[in-house]
Amino acid sequence: MPEDDQELSTSTLRVGGWVPPVSATDPATKDPVTDSAQPALAPREALGQWAVSRLGTRAARRRALALAQRRGVVAGAAAVTVVLGVAGLLVTVTSRSEYPAVAQGALTELPATDAPPPAASSPSPSQSSASHAGASRSPASRPSPTRNNGTARPAPFQEYFEAESHHNVIAGKARSMPRDDASGGYLVRFVGDGEDNFLRFTGLTVPGSDTYNVQIRYISGEPRQATVLVNGRLFLENLTFPATVDWYTVGVLTLRIPLKDGANTIELRNDHEDAPDFDRIDVTR
Repeated sequence: MPEDDQELSTSTLRVGGWVPPVSATDPATKDPVTDSAQPALAPREALGQWAVSRLGTRAARRRALALAQRRGVVAGAAAVTVVLGVAGLLVTVTSRSEYPAVAQGALTELPATDAPPPAASSPSPSQSSASHAGASRSPASRPSPTRNNGTARPAPFQEYFEAESHHNVIAGKARSMPRDDASGGYLVRFVGDGEDNFLRFTGLTVPGSDTYNVQIRYISGEPRQATVLVNGRLFLENLTFPATVDWYTVGVLTLRIPLKDGANTIELRNDHEDAPDFDRIDVTR
């Protein structure tokens, strides 16, 4: 064998990144070499083994990364499940606290806050008759009859009675005298200043027992008093009649007097002092 060929055969053959294993035979002596006496690897051989170990390390890292990713996905899914469970529990507690409890088996429709109230539609005649068939109406749906329990407002009443009428009692010094400012052209003067000097209106007929408005029309240039008797009984004692404008102007004093159904009497007197001059009495209701 030529020397060059022998040298080529003993040199290390490198194919790509792979280095063939070193022969276990010593090239000088052709004797097998044991592991303990194996010489140090050439730089190319050391580089090949480093590449192999490097590739193994990258594969291990990829497997570890893939395992960590799978574990992260599992842990993330578990965390999402826990968060969703807590959120559902909070929503349930909030909904129970915001809305009243509903009996089991009953459906309750919550009113819409944004939607306007539905327009009331008039039912057709067939629907109205069908919905009210066999059902009793509530008291509010039909007008209640008007009951007369004796509290109905009585009919109005108005009548006047002249003081100088021949139906009245003009006793003592009292007398009827002409006066242009009086309603009938006369009035009764000199009532009072003694027990015998009085004026009694008789025949005051009213349509029913009730309290009436009694307006006493009089003339008195100064404040004077008179006692009022109704149907022979004392009603007001020493009633003050305010002064009118003068002795020719008629004033009005209104009293609320209970009168019985039919004829009544009203007496005006003053046993100690002069009473006003009286024109007439108006009775209204």
